[in-house]
Amino acid sequence: MLLVTAAGPDEKVGDVTHLGSGLYQGIIDRFALYDHANDLSLDIWTQLCATTAAMVDQDPIAATDFPDGNVVRERAMDLAVRIA
Repeated sequence: MLLVTAAGPDEKVGDVTHLGSGLYQGIIDRFALYDHANDLSLDIWTQLCATTAAMVDQDPIAATDFPDGNVVRERAMDLAVRIA
């Protein structure tokens, strides 16, 4: 699961951290306002999804956190590509 938060003063946009138990935190520059939902940071969202997917692929424990981890990763990347 990817939790995305807006960057704080000491956080780098695009960073992803594994918090444990299958939870990852990604840092984004900003969220789109509800009435301007199409004004999202698509490049950053795509980067966060790709980075998280790669981290899950490289983590042997992640497979035990999410037995269908590959399905989740494929769906997340498919969504990111369709949005782009």
